[in-house]
Amino acid sequence: MECKTEQSSACQKPSVKVKAPQFSVGFVEFGQAKKQFDGNAVTDFWIGLNTLLVLNKWTWTDSTTYDFPEWGGSIPTDILRKCAAFTLHNGYWVPQDCFQKKPYVCEAPLVVTPTSSPLATNCPLGYTFYEPTRSCYGIDHSYQATWQLAETNCINQQGHLASFHTRNETDFISSLNSLTGINLWTGLYYKNNTWEFSDKSNTEYLPWSSGSPHNGSSSNAALISLGTITDVDSGQKYFSVCKKFAT
Repeated sequence: MECKTEQSSACQKPSVKVKAPQFSVGFVEFGQAKKQFDGNAVTDFWIGLNTLLVLNKWTWTDSTTYDFPEWGGSIPTDILRKCAAFTLHNGYWVPQDCFQKKPYVCEAPLVVTPTSSPLATNCPLGYTFYEPTRSCYGIDHSYQATWQLAETNCINQQGHLASFHTRNETDFISSLNSLTGINLWTGLYYKNNTWEFSDKSNTEYLPWSSGSPHNGSSSNAALISLGTITDVDSGQKYFSVCKKFAT
């Protein structure tokens, strides 16, 4: 890489500066530089040290503290050579005319990309994983319960009575029901003149069966069967389907 004017001009991008080597890593950088330029005629390269920013005072372009000079001799005071180059054959700095063309080394912050955690796909015994929602669904055929008791049972299993948001999801829930055509409690219930899911998710997709909903105090919870839903009295007892996030 060549610099057309000042040695830091090509590095003037956000968070990028001409390299400012420090003593603690000097030997490592010296070795890396020799490998980088090995096999060509390069004898030195620009570093970020100069007297352009502060008159007659050597400073780094990235504002790093100038506390360990590595000049080959005394600190230079030549008013015509205001920029420092790193000499490859001995690792010392030398003052040079800033308008010479030389290779250069830029320094930028290390950007660490966080590794993503593997997507959860594990479901407990009795539950089946559904990839589009990253959730587990389990039908309780052990006993019939009121809507509230069924919801409490799902909460005790770190879930809720199932919500649903697409035709594919309701078809999936229906496919899990080994007792074909049997009604199952879902998380949909009627409260304050509106239908809500117990898990607080949206209710944009509600595939009501013919004649539903009734929207009354005696029809205040929804059952699912064969992909459609019907509202009935939440005090009645039915089997239920729980939904929870996979782990």
